[in-house]
Amino acid sequence: MGSTFQWDSLDFENMPEEFQAWLDETASRFRDEFAALDIAIWHEYEQAKEMSDKELGLSPNFKYKGSVFMLRNNKDIGPSIWKLIKPRKEVIHAKTIDA
Repeated sequence: MGSTFQWDSLDFENMPEEFQAWLDETASRFRDEFAALDIAIWHEYEQAKEMSDKELGLSPNFKYKGSVFMLRNNKDIGPSIWKLIKPRKEVIHAKTIDA
């Protein structure tokens, strides 16, 4: 609706060719997830237009209250959307094999 995804600003110039398909697929998935969240947040913003800040804050019917408040204050919600879709660091615990 109005937020922009900053994926295009990342530099993948030195990416090996064998990773290009994975990179394209990953970028597409992030763009789709970003767009879906952007639409959902703007929808909630429209639903909350007639509500006071207090009513919005106390309402259990809004999943993205923080982002709705940001929009009410003319803030860019792009970075907060990225935080929602950004991959989490996975910690893999490996067993040590005694030889």
